[in-house]
Amino acid sequence: QKLLGSGSYGVVAAFQDVEQDCAVAIKRVRRVFDNFLMLRRTLREIRLMRNFHHPNLMKLHEVLPLDSAADLYISLELMDCDPD
Repeated sequence: QKLLGSGSYGVVAAFQDVEQDCAVAIKRVRRVFDNFLMLRRTLREIRLMRNFHHPNLMKLHEVLPLDSAADLYISLELMDCDPD
């Protein structure tokens, strides 16, 4: 596991998916239900990523269930470079 970055909504780290045998980025959105605006933006991001299929956009692999702290985990394609 390697921390890739953090922001106002959570953190992103790189992991190895042993089932798919590939590297993935896991985005953890902390306490997603505590802030309605954050919840709306997160759901919008998930909906858009599910529908977009383009080589220049990250692929959404899976949205993982909430844990007991109401954190949401989003499994994404790992990018080769930093988008900044």
